Amino acid sequence: MFKLRTLKTASTIEIRDVMSNFYLRLSLQKHSWQDIEEFIDQLKNISIRDTFEFNIDLDGADHTINSATENEINSLRKHYEEHSEEDEELDIHIKIDKKQNNNTISIYNLDEFRRYLTSSSILKSIEILSTGFHENQEIIFEVFEEIENFGSNTIKFIKHEKEKEIKQTKIAPYRKKTLDLFKENTTLTNLPYTFIAEDFNVTDSQNLYDFENFFNGAKIIYSLACLSNSTEVSTDDKIRFKFNGYKSFLTDYLNPEKIPEDCDIAYKIYAWTFSDGHCSDKLGLVRNIVTLNNLGNRLNLNKTTWHTIQSNYEIYLKENISQYLELKGKLLELISEFNKRAFDATDNFIGSFQSSATAFVTFIISVVAINGLKDSGADKIFSKEYFLISAFICSASIFWLIISRADAKDRIRYITSQTKKSIIDNYKNILSTNELSESIDPEIKSIKKHTNSRIKKYTLLWILSILTFFIVFTIGYVLSESKNIDSEKTKYEKHQDTDKPSHPKTLNNFNKENLIKI
Repeated sequence: MFKLRTLKTASTIEIRDVMSNFYLRLSLQKHSWQDIEEFIDQLKNISIRDTFEFNIDLDGADHTINSATENEINSLRKHYEEHSEEDEELDIHIKIDKKQNNNTISIYNLDEFRRYLTSSSILKSIEILSTGFHENQEIIFEVFEEIENFGSNTIKFIKHEKEKEIKQTKIAPYRKKTLDLFKENTTLTNLPYTFIAEDFNVTDSQNLYDFENFFNGAKIIYSLACLSNSTEVSTDDKIRFKFNGYKSFLTDYLNPEKIPEDCDIAYKIYAWTFSDGHCSDKLGLVRNIVTLNNLGNRLNLNKTTWHTIQSNYEIYLKENISQYLELKGKLLELISEFNKRAFDATDNFIGSFQSSATAFVTFIISVVAINGLKDSGADKIFSKEYFLISAFICSASIFWLIISRADAKDRIRYITSQTKKSIIDNYKNILSTNELSESIDPEIKSIKKHTNSRIKKYTLLWILSILTFFIVFTIGYVLSESKNIDSEKTKYEKHQDTDKPSHPKTLNNFNKENLIKI
C-alpha cells in the first residue's frame, strides 16, 4: 500500500510500519491536487479497525483531515488551492493508528514491518510480538499488499480481504495445556511465557518474505526453553539454558542468532516431549540424556540424541532396563563374531595366496632346480618345456587370484548384510532401528575398511609374485635360446671348415703314390 508514482518523485521520504501505527512523510517539489487525491484514495481502503490523520503543509500553512468524507476532502482541497504556489514545496504526513480487533493487526508496508521486527535481536523481536499476542489465542497480520499467505498456525500473515478464507484452527485447548505444562516445568528470566515453540513452526516455508531467520530463531529458543529447567536472558540480549538430569549442566551465554543446535532436531524433541500432554516422564528422560551428551558447556543435540531418546523411552515403557543392558552386551558379542567371520574370509584369501606362492617355490625347487641340474645342467632349467610349464602355472595362478578375490569380497558382503539384518530383525522391538544401525554401522565400516586393505595388500603381493616368476623364466628362456643359437652357429662354422678341399701338394703326392701302386 502507498506504493504510488508520487513516491518516486519525492525529494525526501520517511516510512515506518510498526505494531501500533503506520507513518509516512514525504516532500514534493512539483505537485498537484491529483497527487493528494491518490493518497486519499489509498486511505479510503485502510481497515475499518484503524483511524488516520492526513496532513498537508504548504510553507507553514497546514491542514489535517481525519476521514475521507466529501466535506473533509473539500476543505482540504480548498486549503490546497488557497496556499499552493509555483515552486512551493508540499509536505505530506500520514499517520494510521492501528487497533487490534479479533486478534488482527494491519500491515500497510510489509518490507518496513519486517525491517522493524527483525532489525534488532530475535529476543527483542519476540518481546515486540508478545505485545500483540494474547495467551491461548493467535495473531493475524492483515497485509494490504499482494502476497501469498504465510506463517504458522498462530502467527499468520494474510493478504487483505482473504482473512475470511482462512480456516480457523482449534488450537486454544491444546495450546493452553502445553503452555501450562511449560510454566510448571521450567523457569524463564526475561523471556515472556507468551509463546510456545509451535507458534513459530512454519509448515510451508517456501515463501516467508525474509522472515525465515526470525521464525527459525524463535522456534529453537522456545524449543530449548521448554526442554530446559530454566532459561535466562541477560541484559545484553544473550541467552543460556540450564538442565538438571543425571547431572547439572549450564550452557554458556549464547547469541540467540547463532545457537549452534539443529533447529529441526530441537523442535522434534520438544514436539515429542509435549505431544501427549503427559510430559513429566518424557521431559525427565530428555534432560537426563541431554546432560549426559553435552560437550563442555554447550548442548549436543543431533540425530543420535534423538534416536537415543526414542530407544530409551521404548525401554522405559517396557520396564526393561536389564534387557537393554543385556542387549547391548549381546550386540558386542554379535559384532565380535562378525569381526571374526570377516577376518576368516580374508584369511582364506591369504591362504590361497600362500598356496600359490608354495606352488611357485615347489616348481622351482623340486621340478626345475633338482631335475634340471641333474639332467643337463643349468641350461635345462630355462628350456622351452619348462618355460611353457611356468607360463601355465602363472595363468592358473592369475585365474585363482581372480576367483579367490571375488569369493572373499562376496563372503564379506554376505556376512555384513546377513549380520546386520539378523540383529535388526531380532532386536528391533526392543531398540529402534536407527539406534541399532548406529551401533552396528561404524563397526561394519571399520571392519570392511580393514579387510579390504588386507585383500588389496595381498592381491598386490600375489600379482608381484606372478610377475616376478614369469619375468625370471622369460628372461632365462630368452638368454638360454640366445646361447643355443650361438652354439649352433659355432658348430656350423666348424663343420664348414672340415668340408674344404686339401692342399694341392698333398694331392699330387697322393696321386703319385697311387700311380706307383698301380
